[in-house]
Amino acid sequence: ISQVVDAVEIAWNEDILPALKAYIKIPNLSPGFDKEWEKNGHMEAAVQLFTGWAHAYGPNNLTVDVNRIEGRTPLLFIEAPATDGSDRTVLVYGHLDKQPECGMWREGLHMHTPVQEGDRLYGRGAADDGYAMFAAIEALRALKEQNMPHARVVILIEASEELAICPDEQGRWNLTSWTSTESLLQVRRRGFAELELSLAGRVSQLPRRAGEPRR
Repeated sequence: ISQVVDAVEIAWNEDILPALKAYIKIPNLSPGFDKEWEKNGHMEAAVQLFTGWAHAYGPNNLTVDVNRIEGRTPLLFIEAPATDGSDRTVLVYGHLDKQPECGMWREGLHMHTPVQEGDRLYGRGAADDGYAMFAAIEALRALKEQNMPHARVVILIEASEELAICPDEQGRWNLTSWTSTESLLQVRRRGFAELELSLAGRVSQLPRRAGEPRR
């Protein structure tokens, strides 16, 4: 275990932290705070940073797709096939859009300027929720290096999580072509996610509006 911890710590410092610092510099505010998000191109810059890193550092069996609907923010769908022979799926969720400044930062800090003090990294988005994809892919890489089998892993990264208004029926993602016949995953934009999974014959629906507490 100590070898795994050491390897992950090295990867975090050498591979992930530089990417997070570059991500902090991108002012990709959620569409509710940047009406010209598509024209400004900051969200696309963040998407390219994330996908480029995933291709460069992810296991060689990783697939990385960007799903797009006109007028909606992109959706990253990253998949690692099962290596344990099971039909189980692990879903990892994250988002890459950001809130605005939200008040004064203390002297020496700014939302789009990465500042590392000891083991703390300051800057908008790194903790909410930019690290999610990087951490998940590094976990997969660590498992592969230790020859440890795992279930199918799907990493879902959206770009409108911070947009806290009610959804409409337009712009619903239907990812059935990317999921097995046993599971259906649909994500509605505008800060609302509806997850419907069929597990052992039971269907669970887990809707949550942005701003509602997680269960």
